[in-house]
Amino acid sequence: MYKALNYWVFGGFDAQKTPYEFIDFAAEKGLDGVEFTVGDVLPVDITEEECKKIAAYAASKKVGLRTLASGAGWGCNIGAADAEERENAISFTEKYLHIAKWIGAETILVVPGATRIAWDPSRPVIPYKQVWDNALASLKRLVPLAEKLHINIALEINSKEQLDMVVRKLSRLGGVFDVVRNNI
Repeated sequence: MYKALNYWVFGGFDAQKTPYEFIDFAAEKGLDGVEFTVGDVLPVDITEEECKKIAAYAASKKVGLRTLASGAGWGCNIGAADAEERENAISFTEKYLHIAKWIGAETILVVPGATRIAWDPSRPVIPYKQVWDNALASLKRLVPLAEKLHINIALEINSKEQLDMVVRKLSRLGGVFDVVRNNI
């Protein structure tokens, strides 16, 4: 079993600790890996050189970097009703895929969209079918880059049916089922 910890558990949502401190913590606790978050501890404009430096440090501590996560999809997502927001989300995800490649991760977690974001009443309520159709169209644009970079996209999903629909349609995609948020 691969034991890893997400950065938000350690460093909070506002990058209170550096990637190096997180790697040290993981090594001290005997974890196999860490999941960095893009948009906070790993800024979107991080360079390939810095990513490789972080990856080398993790390797020296025998700490894996298999996955990356990001909360960006809650505020700007690929399933949004607004075309400009979707384009911004696609652009972000392209950068996110490159960061994954540079740091040596295999998979990125993507929030494909939301019909309602309960903690942010300023976000619009969008019909499920519209979110799903927009997300699939966006993913079709992102998959060629994911294939080129050999990076998997794991969608945060809410049902086996969603996972089945995506996996049948597009390569390099899988799903992550959040058991906490789904009250299991």
